[in-house]
Amino acid sequence: APLYSDRQSFAALAPALAHALPHSIFTNTLLPRLIELASDRVPNVRLAVAHFFAQYAPEASSDAVTNARTALSKDPDRDVRSCFIQHPV
Repeated sequence: APLYSDRQSFAALAPALAHALPHSIFTNTLLPRLIELASDRVPNVRLAVAHFFAQYAPEASSDAVTNARTALSKDPDRDVRSCFIQHPV
């Protein structure tokens, strides 16, 4: 999405979508986009993604998810990193 607010909104809605959609649809369709957004240029987008991965995806064990969580836990933005204090990678 060209607007950061659209990307941020998508990431903020991810927890609700994860609970509402069948697991396979979420995992195959939406999760790859969230993984891409973990390296977004806008810190607030990465923050929304970090909230999702810190709270709703610790059990997800794919390499891509693990790599995204690790990158976010080492993000240059302090607020993004702070999401993983209670939910370490």
